[in-house]
Amino acid sequence: METRSSVLINGQRIDGDSARFRVEQYDSELRAAKQRFGHALCLCRTPPLKLVIRQRGDLMHLACWPDDAHHHSPNCSFYTEAYSGAKAEGIVVGQDNRTQATYHQPWTVEESRNHQSAPKQDSIKLWALIHHLWESSRLYSWMPGWQRNWTIAHKVLMRAAKSVIINGEPFVDHFYIPPAFSFARKEEIRRSWDLFIAPIQEQHRGNGVRTTGFVLGEVRSIVPAGQGYLLKLKQHGPGFHIGPQMAKNLTHLARRGWIECTQGGGAGNGQGGTSVVALLRIEALQDGALVAADCVLMRTHCLVPANSNADDDLIDRLMNEKREFIRPLSYRQASLDLPAFVLRDTPIGATELHVLGLGMAPHAAFQRIQQLEAQAKINRSSIWIWNRNESPAMPALPPSNKALTCA
Repeated sequence: METRSSVLINGQRIDGDSARFRVEQYDSELRAAKQRFGHALCLCRTPPLKLVIRQRGDLMHLACWPDDAHHHSPNCSFYTEAYSGAKAEGIVVGQDNRTQATYHQPWTVEESRNHQSAPKQDSIKLWALIHHLWESSRLYSWMPGWQRNWTIAHKVLMRAAKSVIINGEPFVDHFYIPPAFSFARKEEIRRSWDLFIAPIQEQHRGNGVRTTGFVLGEVRSIVPAGQGYLLKLKQHGPGFHIGPQMAKNLTHLARRGWIECTQGGGAGNGQGGTSVVALLRIEALQDGALVAADCVLMRTHCLVPANSNADDDLIDRLMNEKREFIRPLSYRQASLDLPAFVLRDTPIGATELHVLGLGMAPHAAFQRIQQLEAQAKINRSSIWIWNRNESPAMPALPPSNKALTCA
């Protein structure tokens, strides 16, 4: 799932990622392009899209043309999602392409002060954080020809994490994702984990000062253990203890993921199947055991967030038919009024895909369809609805625009 877009700066074709995130390498080219043309060109679409060239500090930077970011290809470095709950949750990417956020729990807590970690109004929630990582890494989207496995996910998620600042510190310094395991890298992986976990275990609960960190991975199992549960991740040995209150919270705040893990297996088939991704904030006990101080469980299919078997079927259909689509993310536990998916390759703009769940009364389904059609009109989008109460079989998808090309 590599970024394949490139930009044209003063006649020179440059990798999109480099042009956006390593501008110091192209300052002279950007200055020449601004003087000669007034803009650069992004080649992710045909015809190319204009890019603004502006100075910030001592360097020239590239930015999307006003109200044009969502028209870029999803695999483009300059793409920004229009269907997103990010702004509603106060998550904004700054001009330096970094996301500044506050989390209610400091990285290090002096326990003698009896710090209360009650969430503040402006503090980022774990649902918002995991959705932001998925959106920033493009794992919520799909294009024909893309591949997806944990090696790719690890790479793009770590890259996304490097642009996040939480409580004034780089998030990536307090973040661990188990890489795909291989015997050849066994010692390297062990050292990486030891380096991450050492300060957390040294400054454990009851030590006077305790330190926290975040871990993200695919769930292998959640099984009863003592008064709570033990959560284990794929590609990773040590488990994480979930207390009874945390387990109770997860049954409400991450219900689909919890059910999948405790009743549906949770592990998936490892080849594009259903799996659950956990994001945990962890602390250590005096004996070195690791506990989840906060946790969310996100159900996925082919690592695309998915709430149900119907979503799984739709993702498979979209991928098999080689469609370009995104999964809108609410940045909350609830999906709000966002579409299930959005097609980006239909002839006239975007097409919202909605699935009506089983058990909806006919009059309620009618009202819901009217609401969805009205909202799609406001969004200037087409709409496709699968009412599973009337049609168990999925209807045909809207045709794609074969003329749409992506560089």
